Amino acid sequence: MTVKKLSLNKIQLQSILLDAKDETNIEGRGSGKSNSIGWKIIRAYRKMPRGIVLVAGRTFVQLYTRTLPATFSFLERNGLYKNVHWMLGRKPPDSWGKPFEAPLKYDNFISFNNGFGIMLGSQDREGSCRGPSVQGVIADEALTLDKDQIDNEVVPTNRGNDQFFNHLHFNHFWHFSSSMPINPEGKWLLKYCNYYIDEAGIDIISVWKHIVNLQLELLDITDYKQFASQWNEIVRLRRTISPFVSKDNVLFKFGNALDNLQNVSFNFFKDTREQMTHLNFLVEIMNMILDKVEDCYYQIQEDIQIYYDSYDYAYVDQLDYEFQKVADKTSLCDKDCNKNAPLEIVFDWGGRISCLLVMQKGFHERDNFINEFFVKPKMGQVMIDEIIDKFCEYYRYQNDRTVFYYKDRYGDIKHANNSRSYNEQAMDRLFKNNWRVIPLVHSGIEPPQHDKYLLWCNILRENNTRFGSVGFNGNKCKNLLLSMNNTKVEEKDNKFQKNKSSERSLTIPQEEATHFGDAADKIIWTKYNENLKAFPGLILPIKFS
Repeated sequence: MTVKKLSLNKIQLQSILLDAKDETNIEGRGSGKSNSIGWKIIRAYRKMPRGIVLVAGRTFVQLYTRTLPATFSFLERNGLYKNVHWMLGRKPPDSWGKPFEAPLKYDNFISFNNGFGIMLGSQDREGSCRGPSVQGVIADEALTLDKDQIDNEVVPTNRGNDQFFNHLHFNHFWHFSSSMPINPEGKWLLKYCNYYIDEAGIDIISVWKHIVNLQLELLDITDYKQFASQWNEIVRLRRTISPFVSKDNVLFKFGNALDNLQNVSFNFFKDTREQMTHLNFLVEIMNMILDKVEDCYYQIQEDIQIYYDSYDYAYVDQLDYEFQKVADKTSLCDKDCNKNAPLEIVFDWGGRISCLLVMQKGFHERDNFINEFFVKPKMGQVMIDEIIDKFCEYYRYQNDRTVFYYKDRYGDIKHANNSRSYNEQAMDRLFKNNWRVIPLVHSGIEPPQHDKYLLWCNILRENNTRFGSVGFNGNKCKNLLLSMNNTKVEEKDNKFQKNKSSERSLTIPQEEATHFGDAADKIIWTKYNENLKAFPGLILPIKFS
């Protein structure tokens, strides 16, 4: 008998040993994602005879050229051979048995010798992801998939046959495998890592960003001692985000080919860096999280204008590790909030979401966005009291009870179901909570997107002191930054405008759409638009490819 050695890298072993029901892997090229898919297929094959698993992709071309070859290779290394243990695209012999819900046609279907089967489905062929009930769903390159289509077609098939398989902890599992999503449409995959911070207080996103930056530096280090020191720091950071299974039996992992050095040489990185565009190398190989789209409407200088040192540790330390008090949502922990100075607030009212931003003059005399709030209306009703109460609860310890209220002109419109406008209702609610409200509004009509774009460019470049400067609390204003960094600028008739298609999307969370950016526009325009009129043409237009 021939014995073959099966070599698995660290992140592949983690998937096998942790054995979660559901799993999301965000890993770069060369990290061995297909082997993890292969293992999930083997697990189902061994434990679910006569069951079916759906393997979904954006196109059949993707499945057949990228997903299946590596997966088939893994099956063979585990002793499962084509036309001996499984066959593709044709009816199997009667001796093999059939799934409990056998397909009418065996096109795009993989049959196994114990009656187990894999249905292949792609989103570019309508209805191919629909069919018999399945015991699990595997999606490769999941960032390319339409989330709405997954919810409407794929999820409903992952049901049934519980009388045969419900004793298994992974019955009706899902496994999403993907390289790093760039566009907002694919960012839904990153939501599966939220349990790291919710259950263990681990900010896996920030740590992974830091790891990748250190890895990039590593590629250019030639001094042996410096290389070893950098490598050890990467190993230390990697341990701080060691994968674990959530309370809901979900596993999330980041990885790249540096986790697979036993199968990929170090020269792989240097070679691919020379062959690929810089952006593709960062995303596809290094698995870097990119928070900003190309041709972005807002040119934020992250190292200058985003700050994370925003906690008042003089207050936090005296709590003596009473974590619930730290977690209490009040401004007492906020280093960037002056309790004895007024706050500035601005809204973006809407039927799908209402947003509130809080600004205050702070470090280096910057106008800092120090906090954000949002509510998603029920049945299209704008929940004014709810968002005002969130603000009032958070800032209940503010000594100066003055707010400068920058008015959204849309909020001045009277609606048929209420004699008072949104702004009037919001200001009344603030009065009732003992706040002194000073309303402000920009002069003139609503400005064109082109003018707002030019104003932002001048402010964010910080090369003219007359425009002032802004800052962003990276801990508290995450949705604002997502909104701004994922907003594209477009050119039409020699004018710049904002792409607001995200507000119509059913996939992009509305707190990450352009609403928060719109709110920031209002307060910045009101405060600084006169400077643009006084100094027109300070900015050079960007060039579009």
